[in-house]
Amino acid sequence: MKNKKLTIVLVISVLALVLIWTPIKFENENSKIILGGYYWLMPPALKGLFLSISLVFSLIFLALPAIYYYLLKKIGAETYETNDEIAEKEDKGKEVNEEKDILEDF
Repeated sequence: MKNKKLTIVLVISVLALVLIWTPIKFENENSKIILGGYYWLMPPALKGLFLSISLVFSLIFLALPAIYYYLLKKIGAETYETNDEIAEKEDKGKEVNEEKDILEDF
């Protein structure tokens, strides 16, 4: 399950990076839609602004998979009690309770 989520994060990040840097054009009869790659389409006066915005979002989408992978490893490294250990603790607790009941009867 963890690998599926990591794969989803990677795919979304790659798609976001592609959209940030690549203009994708859709042409219809009456309209033309451009999705992504706005840095390349801006007039020279706005290229600096859109370059900085594109770089910030690129860094974010490059960092997200790394952060997610780190958190997966950190959570996976924690040790949890197995079912056998839990059952042993419950059995010991029952034994202690039974001993108290027996002693109380005397």
